[in-house]
Amino acid sequence: MKKLYKHEDFEKIILVSGDGDYYKMAKFLVEEDKLCKILMPVKGRASSLYRQIPARYRDYLDKPEIKKKIELK
Repeated sequence: MKKLYKHEDFEKIILVSGDGDYYKMAKFLVEEDKLCKILMPVKGRASSLYRQIPARYRDYLDKPEIKKKIELK
């Protein structure tokens, strides 16, 4: 991630994770205004660490509107 952040030109990142392993990275990306969303697989089963990330950055893959946006046609 550090290599990508330092050497690649990108606007925002969408991170898919439910465990807390990526919390520090998500927090850093919020601080740098580079996080679009963190998508967690199932509401209620994500790490409690992600509650510290502002709600506007968090969403869930099991929401119908999210499923519709990413489903293959």
